[in-house]
Amino acid sequence: MGVRLDEHSNLNLVAPHGIDDVINLKVKPTDNFKADEDRIAIYKERIAKKNWKSNWGQIKVQYQ
Repeated sequence: MGVRLDEHSNLNLVAPHGIDDVINLKVKPTDNFKADEDRIAIYKERIAKKNWKSNWGQIKVQYQ
């Protein structure tokens, strides 16, 4: 998911997988990460480093 400005300075929301998880405060790895143990380790490290659970107490983090 991302936001970008178009040539008319309008904001465009780009959400190829939808926005349901964002609205419901869910964080989960993409299929690309789930399929590889090394990448799952990177995902878990990033979640811990960013300390999202501490910043957003209601966030739901999934690891698989």
